[in-house]
Amino acid sequence: MNGEYATPDFVIRAAKAADITGLSASLGAVHGVYYRRRLPLQAAGKGTILLAERGVAPVAAVFVTWMPALEREVRRELSGVPLLYHMEVTAVVRRQGIGERLLSAARTLLSRAGHRRMALGVDLDNTGAIRLYERLGFRRWNHQPLGVGIAAYDMMVLDIVGARTTAPPRHIGYAA
Repeated sequence: MNGEYATPDFVIRAAKAADITGLSASLGAVHGVYYRRRLPLQAAGKGTILLAERGVAPVAAVFVTWMPALEREVRRELSGVPLLYHMEVTAVVRRQGIGERLLSAARTLLSRAGHRRMALGVDLDNTGAIRLYERLGFRRWNHQPLGVGIAAYDMMVLDIVGARTTAPPRHIGYAA
């Protein structure tokens, strides 16, 4: 991802190593560790950590990858479909459109790379996120949820072409 995706309130861009400390402070140490472990994959061209900032503070992030899924069922049924992992938005800015804009930036990134679909996993008890994803055009896949107990999650898929998303803010410096 070259450049930034911006509104007057926040900027979405690819994260850098120097951003991880701020991500850890705003999202929590566990999330900081997760994103730190994805930096080598980003450097190798296997994914992008999209970071949303308000001012100088990170407020949300998601890891977008085109690597094969870890789960056998997902690899089989969604082969070649880019995946979004670990989408996190700080509690103080939830329900302000940042998650929706982050998903729109991921959709733009993947569309420009020639992908036609994207998928993500969502915890079964995360009803707010499920409502957001469904409103944006994601649909649950036609298989049993994955995981077990409190770790159970479902996969949701979005057809990128023609998907309903928030009108994107101005794009700055994307490679055509």
